[in-house]
Amino acid sequence: MFNIKDLKALGIGITLAVAAMLARNLSAVVTKRFNDYDRKLVKSIFARGLAAAAIAQVVVQNNIEGAAMIAGITYAFITFTILLSSIRIFLLKRNLPVLQEAAK
Repeated sequence: MFNIKDLKALGIGITLAVAAMLARNLSAVVTKRFNDYDRKLVKSIFARGLAAAAIAQVVVQNNIEGAAMIAGITYAFITFTILLSSIRIFLLKRNLPVLQEAAK
């Protein structure tokens, strides 16, 4: 079960989410030929860790030592990746007129 008061799991989850977001910026190598808007959109969308959540649930059900911590980190990671991705998409959409004007 996810416990919002577990600061260690939250800290690890946010750290991993930020690392995933920063790693997503490396997609610039693959998206060189994309226009600026599409390149930024690809950078804004990143993994959610849903497969990890399913595996964490199996760990919890099998009463493996440390399962609660693994589940907490996994759920925090998913929550923070959704928040970070949503913020990046919001900022991208907010700057859309500027990007469209620059493309002309």
